[in-house]
Amino acid sequence: MRTMKMLGAVLVAGLMATAGAVADDIKSTTSDTPKSKTATKDVTVTKDGNTVTKQETVTGPNGKTTNGTATFTKNGNTVTKQGTVTGPNGKTSTTSATTTKNGNTVTRDGQTTLPNGKTATTHDTWTNDGNTVTRQGTATGPNGHSTSSQTVTTREGNTIHKETTVTPNGGANTHPAAHPGAGAHANAHPHPHPRH
Repeated sequence: MRTMKMLGAVLVAGLMATAGAVADDIKSTTSDTPKSKTATKDVTVTKDGNTVTKQETVTGPNGKTTNGTATFTKNGNTVTKQGTVTGPNGKTSTTSATTTKNGNTVTRDGQTTLPNGKTATTHDTWTNDGNTVTRQGTATGPNGHSTSSQTVTTREGNTIHKETTVTPNGGANTHPAAHPGAGAHANAHPHPHPRH
C-alpha cells in the first residue's frame, strides 16, 4: 500500500513538473519582454573561539539591498543567537534564539521584534527516538495569534515518512504564524534538527 501511495505521488509530481515545463515554454515563446532581472547575495562567516558571526547583504532585482548580521555563541550544550536585519527601506528587525541539546532532545526558543515594535515568538522541541524524530512547536505572531504543530519523521530503510499536524489556537480566524520575520529567520540561523 505504501509503495502504491509513493508511486502515485511520484506520478503526480512528474505530471506537475511536465505541465510546468510546458507552461514555461509557452511563456518564453509568447513573451517579448526580456527576463534579465537578477538578485545577488553576499555572505561572510567569521569564527572567533565559540562565536560565529554571519554577515549578509542581499541585493534584489530592483537594486534595493537588505543587510543582516547574526551572531551564534556556543556555551556547553547551548547555542545563543542574536541577529539584526535592516530591510531595503531602512527598517530594522531583531532576532534572538536559544537552542539547547539535552540527550536526544533539542529545544529552541526564538523571538523576533519587528520594525513596529511588535514581537513574534517560537518554541520548538525535537526528540530523536531511534528512527523517529518528533518536532513539537508553538508559534505566536505579532498580533497574539498562535499555532501549534507537530511533525513526526520516520525513516524505514531508504524511505522517509513525514506527517505534520497544524492546530490554530484561539479561534478559526487565526492563521499559522510559522517562524516570524521571514527575512530575519530564513537567513539568520541554522536549524538544530537532530540527525535522522
